[in-house]
Amino acid sequence: MKRAVFALAIVLVALLLGASVLLSLLRPPRLLTAPERGAVFENVTVVEPGVGRARARRVTVEGGLVVSVEPAAESAPAEGFLLPGLVDMHVHGADESIEGQADLYRLLYLAHGVTTLRNTGGGRAQLIERDRIARGEIAGPRLFACGGLVDGEPPVWAFSTTLEDPAGAEPLIAEHVEAGFDCLKLYERLRPDVASALVRAARERGLRVVGHVPQRVRLEDSGIDDIQHLRGVERIAGREPVLDPLERAAQLQEEWAALSPERIDFAVRNALREGTVHTPTLVLFDRNVGIERPSELIDAPEMRLLPRFYGEITWDPRGTSWFEAMTPAYFENAREAEANAKRLVLALFRAGVRIHAGTDVGNPYLVPGAALWEELRHLVDAGLTAEEALTTATAWPGEWLAEPPRLGRIEPGAPADLLLFREDPTQDLLVLGTLVAVVADGRRYSRETLDAALETAERHYRGRLYERVSMAIGERRRAEVLRRANE
Repeated sequence: MKRAVFALAIVLVALLLGASVLLSLLRPPRLLTAPERGAVFENVTVVEPGVGRARARRVTVEGGLVVSVEPAAESAPAEGFLLPGLVDMHVHGADESIEGQADLYRLLYLAHGVTTLRNTGGGRAQLIERDRIARGEIAGPRLFACGGLVDGEPPVWAFSTTLEDPAGAEPLIAEHVEAGFDCLKLYERLRPDVASALVRAARERGLRVVGHVPQRVRLEDSGIDDIQHLRGVERIAGREPVLDPLERAAQLQEEWAALSPERIDFAVRNALREGTVHTPTLVLFDRNVGIERPSELIDAPEMRLLPRFYGEITWDPRGTSWFEAMTPAYFENAREAEANAKRLVLALFRAGVRIHAGTDVGNPYLVPGAALWEELRHLVDAGLTAEEALTTATAWPGEWLAEPPRLGRIEPGAPADLLLFREDPTQDLLVLGTLVAVVADGRRYSRETLDAALETAERHYRGRLYERVSMAIGERRRAEVLRRANE
């Protein structure tokens, strides 16, 4: 009996040790450490998109600020082109239930020169992350947080804060401001009187409002400072929300496909009159088209930057009832919707309406950092020049965010968010890949450091053990989700 108990104990110890070893092998590696602040660029061409350029400049960074921009020594060899860091004005955080993904997301942003993010829908964890980045405890872009979505009943997303009584607007905004959020996001199913009360209370507190124009609200009545996805332009009048997700998506594509030149003109006039900014997220329109061919999205080169389970399990639409119900007409409308969105963006831009580059990372097949480069290419495809597109990701969002002052500029006293390129991307976006160094809040990351971190991430997340375990877990979870959804 004792011998059997002893043997069982040995087996249990061996299993525990094996589990411990397995867990240690699966534990995410430390990818990037925030270095001390400070940097000097001896001889660069300073390029501020939409503002100007200056050749042969010596740029000095101390702490988190640019302290001087002065003529370079004649003997100093040219280093390249120095631009402000890129800003992605519409992102969502990584899945916090998957260990290590937040670190990976932050690395991917920095590796693509994205030094500022505006999170347009997240909880208080974003405030903790924002403060840890600012203190240098973790490496990552500067972060602005809008807090959770504010929606009506029933909300589109279950995690939203819902409000049905206008009297609740002021207390909600007060709590939002006291928590430390930087902006407020309105969503689809708010009643007009509630949406108006929220906008009014936010303005009284000096809080900027972003979001979708709620479905019951007309574009000209929204009061939203920065409209996301061009939402609200597609419909002439407010209407009752459509609750079925597929029906809602199909209706949206139909309305965008039918967008008229007259409606585009109206949207331009309205934006100029109201001082409205638009964050169009053209890359999201592109994904609405591309989802017709999931295998092409899965095999896209940038997907190698993420663990395999994202493309092949979490985001794969095949087998879902909503995807199977999509018709050829849906995708034809989606293609026309993308074309009309680009026509609208060009009309807005040429009329003098501010455009902000944003991606909606968190949605399927949008890779942090890489998606912003893609958004810039879509803006050029819409008719902007490379320099104009980069303005939407540097000076303009910096002015809108306002704090710290002069974000998105390169001048004494400006935040030290800088990108060094071998070639000038304002002439051709193809040379974004010549990024040599990134300075985020005064902390300089060399290309070698960033590439080494990316290689570490790929070895771990694309390694055989991690892939086997994560794919097995993911497949079981997906099977259960599909079973419930299709019941």
